Parts: sequence; C-alpha cells; structure tokens
Amino acid sequence: MIYIIDREEQIAAALSAFKVVCYNPKQCVLLLSEQFPATQIKDIYTQYLPLGIEVRSLHYMEQYDDTWKPDARYFIFPTEDLPFDLVEKAVLHFSYLQTGYGVSLNPAQAFRLGEDTQWQNTLFDQVRLSAVLAARKQGTVLKKLYID
Repeated sequence: MIYIIDREEQIAAALSAFKVVCYNPKQCVLLLSEQFPATQIKDIYTQYLPLGIEVRSLHYMEQYDDTWKPDARYFIFPTEDLPFDLVEKAVLHFSYLQTGYGVSLNPAQAFRLGEDTQWQNTLFDQVRLSAVLAARKQGTVLKKLYID
C-alpha cells in the first residue's frame, strides 16, 4: 500500500488506514510527494524505517530515474475511503487478468473491463508502477477490471 504524503501531518492518518486493511502480507510505503518539504525527508526516513515502514521520495525517483518497485507483488494508492476488503477481493482476479489491468470497485460496471483516469483505490501489478505514477501526473487513462 503506497501512501502519497504531501506533508508530515498526513502520515498518522495513512498509518491508521493501513492497519484497517484486510490483507496479508501487506506492506506500507510512504511516498513523499514533490510538495513534501525537502528539509524534513531525512527525519521521516529516520523515524519510520526502523518501524518497517518503507519511505521513498517521489522527487528523488523522478530526478534520478529511480526504477524502484515495491517488494509486494501488487500495489495500491489508497484513499481514506478505501473499503477494508478491496485488496483481498481484487488480488483474486489477478489469477486470470493480464498485468496491464488494474482492479477497482465499480458495482455498476462489475466484472467488465474499462478505462478511466482514476489511479487511487485501484490494485495494480507491481510492473505497472511507472505507468500509474505517470497517469497520476498526466491524467492518462488506465485499463481496469471493475468489481463489486
């Protein structure tokens, strides 16, 4: 689970939301956004890495063409309203789904393929990280399987 963090005050909410998600093994990554104050990045690394929480800087990744991929097979950029069981449900669909697709909740379109620009609350295969980060920035369309 990758939480994009703009300021330090958002970290506590991200960690609380992470605890509620029903899926194991799960991994928490704090991805510090371009807006995160550069002077605080070192302190965040020092504070959270010993707790087993991975910390990355989006600015660093873009600046140095860092090709980091999460250790987990799948990733999601959750929001505060992520259903607690979405990840657990979505993982099951990757047994037959091509890696170019994400899985997201949309009961009205359940079990249909589609496309939209929503990159949050969608589970993706780790090989799609660069494409999803680009879609976040550029507003490009992502392929999905919708579930209920």
